[in-house]
Amino acid sequence: MAISTRTVQVVSVVAATVVALACGTNYVYSAWAPQFAAKLNLSSTQINLIGTAGNIGMYGAGIPVGILVDAKGPRPAVLLGAVTLGLGYFLINRAYVSGPPPTSVFLLCLYTLLTGIGSCSAFYAAIKIPALNWPDHRGTATAFPMAGFGLSAFFFSALAAMAFPDNTSKFLLVLAVGTFSMVSASLFFLRVVKHSAVYSALPTQEDHSQPTSRQSERPKSIIQRRGAGSIKEHKTELDIRGMALLPKLEFWILFVLLGTLTGIGLMTINNIGNDTRALWNHFDDTVPSDYIEKRQHFHVSIISITSFGGRLASGMGSDLIQLKLRMSRYWCLVLASAVFAAAQLCAIRIENPHYLWAVSGLSGR
Repeated sequence: MAISTRTVQVVSVVAATVVALACGTNYVYSAWAPQFAAKLNLSSTQINLIGTAGNIGMYGAGIPVGILVDAKGPRPAVLLGAVTLGLGYFLINRAYVSGPPPTSVFLLCLYTLLTGIGSCSAFYAAIKIPALNWPDHRGTATAFPMAGFGLSAFFFSALAAMAFPDNTSKFLLVLAVGTFSMVSASLFFLRVVKHSAVYSALPTQEDHSQPTSRQSERPKSIIQRRGAGSIKEHKTELDIRGMALLPKLEFWILFVLLGTLTGIGLMTINNIGNDTRALWNHFDDTVPSDYIEKRQHFHVSIISITSFGGRLASGMGSDLIQLKLRMSRYWCLVLASAVFAAAQLCAIRIENPHYLWAVSGLSGR
């Protein structure tokens, strides 16, 4: 029995969301890093360096992974992500179980680097498939895997808390087995649908006169999609990628803006566990360590849940802004910048750890 195109599209979005759910585990770093550092006698500088290595893997591998996905398709990148994610967390688990004397910081950085590369590889591939399968609703289609990426920390933190409470070793093992299993199982359901399209040149003038230089710089086309008894037409911009982006001023503006915002967000996310411990020790040094550990998981969950909601809303909202309001998607960046600014103002003012949720919630969103 032949499977309909719409079924393949929907199943691929679900599979991509499951992959993304396994790829956002960098956000759960603050839930196990303080316990990891305490057992292996690592300094605050060393544990932050280890976390930074994971972020370098996640974001530094973006260009080579993008080239791989464009050249070979999404599936090889998903397979690479499954292997490196599982291997990285398994080696971190072994280092924790071995205890002091600790594994060298260089090797620990290498292990988290593997998890970052795996997250990047599988996530980028998972995002591309819905974008290709739903060309007219890319914002909404990619919002689901983006939201799954944000919910990852809460998912794994809650799973480990219910199955293995206060057991960091089992938590790391759950991350190793869970990420590998989820990504590799979803691989079989990720398919790109080939759309039937006829391309024809778009006349720049009704009287067929010579186009202006501004018009010739932005070539467009009309794509006719054959649907059920109808033909839809829409305009598409010329695709610009790779080295062709470098001379574009818009690229550098987005590069600096997104780098600044995400850098601040990652700084907060990676250190929310240490922030929680420091604030509670300053506020009330009689609080037991197991209570502080629960508060660390609480703030990681807040970041994850608000990230899930923010990503889902921004994806659907960007489609609404462009398709319904006829405005630029860049207005989403304006809103995101305002939320980031509010989060940092809260971080400057808050000294009572009972109100740290404001920083976690705004940073995640």
